[in-house]
Parts: sequence; structure tokens; C-alpha cells
Amino acid sequence: MKKIYVVLIMIQALIICPLYGQINLAQDSLIRKIETSQFSGTVVFKYSDRINVSENRSRPVDKEGVAVEMMEIHLNSIEKLNQILQRIFTKEEILSLYNKKCMVDCIVLSSGKIVSASFQFSDEDTDIRLSKLIEFSKAIKKNLSFKIYFNRKIENNDSSVLLTFPAVKNIHIQ
Repeated sequence: MKKIYVVLIMIQALIICPLYGQINLAQDSLIRKIETSQFSGTVVFKYSDRINVSENRSRPVDKEGVAVEMMEIHLNSIEKLNQILQRIFTKEEILSLYNKKCMVDCIVLSSGKIVSASFQFSDEDTDIRLSKLIEFSKAIKKNLSFKIYFNRKIENNDSSVLLTFPAVKNIHIQ
């Protein structure tokens, strides 16, 4: 009887442990998608953050429930972005991100906190390892934020907006 319990516990451990590891891995990964732009017809290679808050996000509204507009947006630090780039990528990889016009798509809470960072490349896919893009996404969410100015005071502080900016901007590679 004891052997049956031991075997059951071992089977359970063999099933649950790998599943738990996969759940953690899935939360820290990007999904690769290939799409055609509706506007230009160009092929767009997207590496989307698995944290999909865009489906459930609410737009910023004022106290009457009317949508507000963004008037001004500031990234907290271009210098931090450049430091992150130089820490994660080689000089050749940074040049590749620049030449392939890598754009960062962020879902940003109205407070300025970045909760999702995805990447897109137009016309040509990247040859940079996925693990580096995942590390870049995590570093953006952890170290960067935006200051967003709206045309009116917002009521729902948990609302979010989609912001896009070039991954490589004003950088001097050493």
C-alpha cells in the first residue's frame, strides 16, 4: 500500500512540476506573429508580450465618462533606454535594431507604468535571439515609464493607452 502512495506522489510530481515551470516560462516570453499591414501592405514581424492586457483595458475618461485625449507624452529617460540597449545587445545587434526600424509597442497605465512591451519589425525579421528580446521587454517594463498629460483630469487611474516608439533613438555606440 505504501508503494502505491509513493508511486502516486512521484507521478503527481512529474506532472505538476513541468506544468508549473511552463506557466512561469509562458509569462516571460514573446509570441512571434507575421502580419501584413492594412495601410501599406508591408509585412510586419511582431513579437508580442504575452501579458495581454489590451483586451481588458479601459480608455482614460473624465468624471462624465467622456474619453480624454493625450496632449503630451514623455519617456522618463532616453539615457536609461540607451543603457538597457547597451547592456543587453552587442553593437551589431543595436545597429540591426536601428536598420530594421524596430518599434516598441507599450501598453501604459495612465499613471505612466509600462505593463507590456512588444516589438515589431517592418519588411524584414530580426536575427536577434528571442531570449534577448524577452530580456529587453522585461527591462523596459521594470526600468522605464512615461509621463502622460491629458487634456482633462482623468477619473479612472487604472486605464491604459498604447504608445509606440523606436527602440533605438539618439544612441552613440561605443
